[in-house]
Amino acid sequence: MLQKVFDLLSSKSECSWNALINGYVRSGEFNRALILYKHMLEDSKHPSSFTFVALLRVCTRKKDLNTGRDLHAGIAKEGLLQSNVFVGNALIDMYAKCGSLREAQEVFDVLPVHNVVTWTALIAGYAFNSQAEEALKYFEKMRHDNVVPNAVTYASTLKACGCTKNVKLGKEIHAETEQKGILQTNQYVGNALVDMYARCGMLAKAKSVFSKLKVRDRVSWNALIAGHVEQEQGKKALILYKQMRTHGVSPDVITYTCALRACGTIGAIDEGIQIHNELKESGIGKKDVFIGSALVDMYSKCGALVKADEVFNQLPSPDALTWTALITGYAQQAEIDIALSYFDRMRKAGVKPDQITFLSVLTACNHAGLVDKGEQYYEVMWKDYGLSPSIKHHSCLVDLLGRAGQLDRLMTIMNKTPFQPTMVMWLNVMTACRKWGDVHLGRQAFEQAIRLDSTESAAYVCMANIYADAGMYENAKEIEWMIMTE
Repeated sequence: MLQKVFDLLSSKSECSWNALINGYVRSGEFNRALILYKHMLEDSKHPSSFTFVALLRVCTRKKDLNTGRDLHAGIAKEGLLQSNVFVGNALIDMYAKCGSLREAQEVFDVLPVHNVVTWTALIAGYAFNSQAEEALKYFEKMRHDNVVPNAVTYASTLKACGCTKNVKLGKEIHAETEQKGILQTNQYVGNALVDMYARCGMLAKAKSVFSKLKVRDRVSWNALIAGHVEQEQGKKALILYKQMRTHGVSPDVITYTCALRACGTIGAIDEGIQIHNELKESGIGKKDVFIGSALVDMYSKCGALVKADEVFNQLPSPDALTWTALITGYAQQAEIDIALSYFDRMRKAGVKPDQITFLSVLTACNHAGLVDKGEQYYEVMWKDYGLSPSIKHHSCLVDLLGRAGQLDRLMTIMNKTPFQPTMVMWLNVMTACRKWGDVHLGRQAFEQAIRLDSTESAAYVCMANIYADAGMYENAKEIEWMIMTE
């Protein structure tokens, strides 16, 4: 109707253009609103600040960054950025929610006035784009400027606290929101608080907040279940999952993913199969990569590799996490050839392995005594993918070389490692020296071990065994005496 009236107008004013565009936005006809905006510019008419705000919200919903940038240019042309805080806020929100934090920051920096919405848009942008430290930095700056946070500010900051394990600030916000009555009335803040405590491993505190919520929705249940999964309390996570169902709250993709991971951690394959059947019947997460990955992970950890394979082969585009779950599953079941063949397939498919993938591959090589392959994959890790080996990768390679009797190569790795070798690594070296009868290197490793911790009895016992196996009984007795006097 509004379009018909507009079309009948002999002279279309800026007011009529703006009214029609805003009408389309309100009715959810976003594409028509954007097309009409372009026609308005062609007619040399000026959009109002309300129109720009409405269209920026459209771009935010559609994650249409390019159109958002075009609107930014139009806003700058009209001189609205310096004079209208609502337009500036909408622009920051659009950039932040589209993932372009650099541009959100640039807009923030040029705005003459920052109100609570301005600060919150930037803080939320950083918090929800995995830049929690930046979010916390701007929250502190906001408080320094004496701007009072609102519920969205608190919820976004709590998310950042959870990511950085900043319990101190999280507790401060808890006290503030309780004192102001926000926690009692705002579900969003309550859920964020449960999530923050759960992420920080404070499950009792998370449960306490959860129990006081007036409404326990899917988000609050998910936060609590996920927290238990992260803390490897799979049994309790599954109990919560069942309680959630009993309370009439329907699971979503996040719930199912957490429940499946809980099944994997405790080997609860029957519950895992039941959840899988529910997913098949409901059609939820049919093409969801997280559900697929969680199913592969669950079946792999439960040793049901045929089922893991079956799920894996139905996935359209398995990600690195899914490939790694399958590789790890086969490696743990001593199916080393299959594990390594999947790793090679993963690389050919163009999926970049991560550090966890390489740790699984090196562990597989270690268990099978594949020295050449292990060293090859160790080099591929940093040469081809630019991944820095961690202490766990070094330790795995040291153990592999030790088992194979390549003690000189092993000591080269130990001397070149960018980390301080751990006690476990030196004990592995000593075990290898005992196996291959190398007293000299064994003594070197022993001296390094007791420098780390002179009270570690395993080092003394291992050295005494090295001497005894070599027929050096006096030296063995000397070490045994050292154990007694420590």
